[in-house]
Amino acid sequence: NGCFLVDAEHEITKGEPMAGMNMGEAGSKSSGEGTATVRAIDTQEGTITLDHGTVPDIMPPMTMAYKVSDAKFLQSVKVNEAVRFTLTRTENGEFTITAITKQ
Repeated sequence: NGCFLVDAEHEITKGEPMAGMNMGEAGSKSSGEGTATVRAIDTQEGTITLDHGTVPDIMPPMTMAYKVSDAKFLQSVKVNEAVRFTLTRTENGEFTITAITKQ
């Protein structure tokens, strides 16, 4: 009836809620550039939420909070501004903003 599969899949993915989503792992690139609109800036957490289009070979379009590699990026842009950014996959598989500028 499929219940076992759902339960087993939940046990495998519960620690990693985005498991199974195609985040571009098939791509060989570890970083890419994209454009976005800034939706939120959290200086306490060191994150910026971007509503971005496709980052070729890295990630499909989505709205997501990302850590930044340098806290000064959080002061260089404002909410609702259009930006160009570089998204880099770190060694542990997380995505980090490594460059961001106003468009």
